[in-house]
Amino acid sequence: MLSFKMQHQEFDPPEELQHAIKCFWYTRVDFGELPSDFEILPDGYAEIVFHFGGDCHISHHGGLQPLPSPIYNGVA
Repeated sequence: MLSFKMQHQEFDPPEELQHAIKCFWYTRVDFGELPSDFEILPDGYAEIVFHFGGDCHISHHGGLQPLPSPIYNGVA
């Protein structure tokens, strides 16, 4: 059985940003030495995702394309 540790937290933005930002969130997943992946699913919100740690790639036409940090996802 595979096991990993995950921590997720959400934070309210400062009052002066609440008109434009719903929340800040942080997710940390420790897979140890195992290769890992994650998905960003559409939820109707624009997101700026900062990736810290190893390289981050997207599957594209059967290969892997490196992604920068931050990654913008969501509503244009």
